[in-house]
Amino acid sequence: FALEQCTQPWVLWIDADERLEPDAGARLARFIVPGMEQASIALHRVTHFLGAPIRHCGWQNETLVRVFRREGARFDDAPVHERLGTTARTLVTSDLVLTHLSYESWDQCVEKPRAYARLGAEKAFRKGKRASAFDLLWRPPLRFLRMYVLQLGVLDGARGVLVCSLGAWQVFLKYADLWDRGRRQRGAS
Repeated sequence: FALEQCTQPWVLWIDADERLEPDAGARLARFIVPGMEQASIALHRVTHFLGAPIRHCGWQNETLVRVFRREGARFDDAPVHERLGTTARTLVTSDLVLTHLSYESWDQCVEKPRAYARLGAEKAFRKGKRASAFDLLWRPPLRFLRMYVLQLGVLDGARGVLVCSLGAWQVFLKYADLWDRGRRQRGAS
């Protein structure tokens, strides 16, 4: 909806919990020159958790297209973490950082995983997926191990433990919700 309301040729897309550096406009302007009509710009994003940047846990090295030509761009219909589709080639700028203030309070840490899990379960259920005991028992600890060990969440200290635990909790909630949807569907038939 918002993209359709834009009237200028270039769009800067940031979420409510994201921030750009104060001089971002001037720094981005140098990339938007004649001949750039078929380009988009990807920004490096650093995610903060409870007031500090997370450098590991799978949250590192995020590069997202956030400046693009309006014409030819579309968003998918995902209820959360929508994706941009554009026909333009991407020019990455490494000197501009998009700060993502993902979880600023413990209340958000409790609320967001449940909301995201529900949306993920709805999407999976619509695609015909169902959850099993395996999903409930093994997917959460595997998510924790992947984030904490393989993606080096251990190097983020206590925040790393929390991020990885919340990731595992969200996976558990998603598959529990998906299992319950399947149970209710079987009971209705």
